[in-house]
Amino acid sequence: MMLSRNLHKITVAMVTCAVVSCTISPSVYAAEPHEDPETAEEVFSAISLLQYYSDILDFVLKGEPAEVAARLEKLPFTNIPQDLEEAISRFANSSTSVSYLLTEIYEDLSRLGTLVSQYRFDEATRLADQTSTKLLQINQELELVIEEAIKITSRWFQVASAPEGSGLRKSYDEVLEKTERLQEVHDLFTDILANPLQGATPADGLSPTELTLKVEPVIAFVGDSIIFEGVLTCNGKALAEREVEILVTGSRYLTTKTRTDGYYRGTLRVPYWYIPEIDLQALYYPRNEDIGHYIPSLSSVTGLEVLYYEAGLEVTVEDKAHPGLETTVTGRFDYGQSPPPEERKVEIYLDNVLTAEVRTGEEFSQKIKLDPELDAGSRIIDVFVVADERYSPLIASAVLDVTRATPVLDINAPTVAMIPGSIALGGKLYSELGPLSGALIKAGLGKSQVELVSSEDGTFETEIKTGVGFGLIGSQDLAIQVIPQEPWHATLTTTKNMVTVNIVNCGSILALFVLLGIFLPSRVRFRARVYSWIRAGPAVAITHPEPAPVYSESVLPPFLSEESSKTDGEPRIRIFYWYSLVVRLAQRTTKALLKPQQTLREFAREASRALGPLSKYFIELTGMVERLLYSQYRATEEDVKQSKQLSSNIEEGLKGEGI
Repeated sequence: MMLSRNLHKITVAMVTCAVVSCTISPSVYAAEPHEDPETAEEVFSAISLLQYYSDILDFVLKGEPAEVAARLEKLPFTNIPQDLEEAISRFANSSTSVSYLLTEIYEDLSRLGTLVSQYRFDEATRLADQTSTKLLQINQELELVIEEAIKITSRWFQVASAPEGSGLRKSYDEVLEKTERLQEVHDLFTDILANPLQGATPADGLSPTELTLKVEPVIAFVGDSIIFEGVLTCNGKALAEREVEILVTGSRYLTTKTRTDGYYRGTLRVPYWYIPEIDLQALYYPRNEDIGHYIPSLSSVTGLEVLYYEAGLEVTVEDKAHPGLETTVTGRFDYGQSPPPEERKVEIYLDNVLTAEVRTGEEFSQKIKLDPELDAGSRIIDVFVVADERYSPLIASAVLDVTRATPVLDINAPTVAMIPGSIALGGKLYSELGPLSGALIKAGLGKSQVELVSSEDGTFETEIKTGVGFGLIGSQDLAIQVIPQEPWHATLTTTKNMVTVNIVNCGSILALFVLLGIFLPSRVRFRARVYSWIRAGPAVAITHPEPAPVYSESVLPPFLSEESSKTDGEPRIRIFYWYSLVVRLAQRTTKALLKPQQTLREFAREASRALGPLSKYFIELTGMVERLLYSQYRATEEDVKQSKQLSSNIEEGLKGEGI
């Protein structure tokens, strides 16, 4: 009967222990991904940056420093590569400087003619030297800063590897063409100022010249032909057979000759420069036998309003794109009141690399395939629309979000696993793009590892064989790593919490409890019978009080003074050893016995009444032992040292009291 009750108590205690372990463990269904975030390098648009260079140089050629400064204030430093910041900053400063210098040179040439016509040769010579110095500064800025910045930009974006005729090469060639025009302006002014006073003396001086220019019409489309005409005279007389330069925005465009009456006339085709206005001037300067006799002359500026068709372009991309898969780029033109062309040539660039070409009308939709090795992150899509006669070129950009799809893992695994043994695993892998076929799956529980590959539909099944451990009941994380073979899927790392029950260790402890349940009740019954015999003796019998039992010091091992073989074992065993000695000493001192139904804590409280101040050491040592018995805590050497010290304190205290 008593044995049955004890077994019932043991069973209830073990079930309670298991429930508590499950309660304090993390949720076994928690499986949060631990995927490392992918880093993507920053990307920039070479076409947009080169177009910015081109716009700046347009205003430099026109000698409009205020417009140059206004454009430079909008320079998007946050959208350019860090490696190019210094070069682009120098380009910006040099462009402003050259624009101001050109404006001053135009004014100097006008003053120079006035000084020479007034026979103020010394002042004219000094002014010519000052103007030549400015030209030298322009040449240095062109060679050392502006052209160098363009070369650095070209190398950084690898423009040389772009296909001939592509939008990237055309943008670069357009910038080079404008720097060449700047160089021509420099060379032209250098020729004019080479020997402005050669052969002239204060006696005869230089003869002033006058030059006119008329353009018809003053409004024209790019590519149209216009008529220019004018007259070159000196003191009211015609200068025949003299070369006259027609300047377009400050640079030589064509050369014509005057007739016998000093009149010149010709046609000029409006260049395909898609800017709203260009300036035309006629220039005469002495050459050959005219040097030292005539003063150069420059006609007044004639503005030509340039017409061309412009359009707006709206470019859209998909919300997400994946490496190794296709994505769609769509565009829609808006020509406003302009007549739309039948088709336009469109080039699509991804990170400055030509990806696709298409000829389209007012709308287009083009699929492009992404490189499987493309890093995830924000990517720039540039759409370059090639100029087509009256239709100006067009650039539009969009940001493409390149990402890898995150796999979803539906796993079938037991919530409670028995070890040692086999744990069956199964499940399915998929994402927003479909099942993961052929994905490498690595699963591990502790030291047990397994690898397998998912099937075509993303399913998998396997087993993990586990060995014997030292624990009883606890929780472990089942670590799972998924490595997809498709480049558009990201790697997944996740965990699943499982309760593990060591059936070997739990069985051993249960067997021990059963043995204790059989042995301890028999001892209790024997003591009870002895006690009943004593009480059942004759009432008249006179029993002399027995003296208190005398415990011999010699039958006990020397307490904490000699090394024992049990002090060489694990920390847990050594702590139990010191505690057993203290219990025996407490029983001998307090005459209290550790009863079978008592817990260690109850016995410690009973013995504490007789131990007095030493009871705090005994209770503390008892707490350490209970922690080792009823939890999974593993004792350390520091715990052994503390238990030994507590035992010593109790021993020394009892000796001090003469016990």
